[in-house]
Amino acid sequence: MPHLSPTSIAAIAAMTLTLSGCGTDGKQVSYAEVGGQDLKMILFTPPKSKNAEPTRQYPAILVVHGGGWAYPVDAALRPVQLRAPFTEANLKALAAKGYIVASTSYRLTKTLRVDEAPYANPWPAQIQDVKCAVRWLRTHADEYQIDTTKIGVTGHSAGGHLALMLGETDSTDGFDPAVCPSEGDASVQAVSAWSAPSDTLEWWGEQGGTGDEALELLSAARGWLATLIGDTDPETEGEQYTPFYSVSELRNRSPGLVEQLENASPIRYIDSVGAPTLLIHSSNDDIVEPEISDHFYAKLNEFGRTAALTPIHYGGHAYTKNAATDAFTATTAWFDYYLKGISPKCTDAWPTCTIPTPAEKPKQ
Repeated sequence: MPHLSPTSIAAIAAMTLTLSGCGTDGKQVSYAEVGGQDLKMILFTPPKSKNAEPTRQYPAILVVHGGGWAYPVDAALRPVQLRAPFTEANLKALAAKGYIVASTSYRLTKTLRVDEAPYANPWPAQIQDVKCAVRWLRTHADEYQIDTTKIGVTGHSAGGHLALMLGETDSTDGFDPAVCPSEGDASVQAVSAWSAPSDTLEWWGEQGGTGDEALELLSAARGWLATLIGDTDPETEGEQYTPFYSVSELRNRSPGLVEQLENASPIRYIDSVGAPTLLIHSSNDDIVEPEISDHFYAKLNEFGRTAALTPIHYGGHAYTKNAATDAFTATTAWFDYYLKGISPKCTDAWPTCTIPTPAEKPKQ
């Protein structure tokens, strides 16, 4: 698989998607209702020509938003969260390449809505919902001309984590949605994960600490993770004792918490069977350390899996327009090859056109 040339990134905390305010080419649909929450996705479809084949099937791509599994993506609530990289324009452009693109929501661990409980949806609600979204795509395949054998998933940060969970788990892992109107297969055939916390225990880290400075440094990862697994106090928004403890201390003080973190860790589920996986990560990401993707990639290789690691050499955790363009180029080429069988073409952004075989890392 080709790797990206160095590109610039500005620091924004997490990737989110345009889920409300549909464009002219987008259609908002409800794919499930759980606990009174209406879960929606927006669909973008390829443009139809006059000579379009009514029976043609298209590969589909599920897009999963980031934001620490916590922040709303409704434009009426948090418009600042609707910035690049997965803008409506980018998703339309992806659809124009011949994909059914579904930008999905899922139950959040934390919301700014005053009429909802602030921590109502701990793990595994999030993976159950995105699995339900994949089921919905297959159930409605005839309506939207979806090829059910060719579904990919991409996401950034928390969305990348969920994308990897989709790629590494199956019905034997206990994450099948308890409430989902669509039945059937929730598997995906290709994954692209951007800056994903793929190992929750590694992201929590061994470093302990006390005081305001330590809390400020540690709560970004540990606060989000504690909220994800429901081990936090709504009144303090995650600022309680657990974020201060290292993994070693947690094993002694609260082995059940460590077990919960492992349950939500994609790296735990790697085996010899799984979707071809592209990992994209900024080399100076200060929110999710790039070494986490290095280790995930290494473990995929241990099992002989088809995988690639594409570094973006500066820019922090999130992606400006230029960085997103390069990352989208990598992601599109990955899906083109593994969902369409189209080999990438050499361009200025691609020093090599090699598609990785198992245990082969892209040339630097």
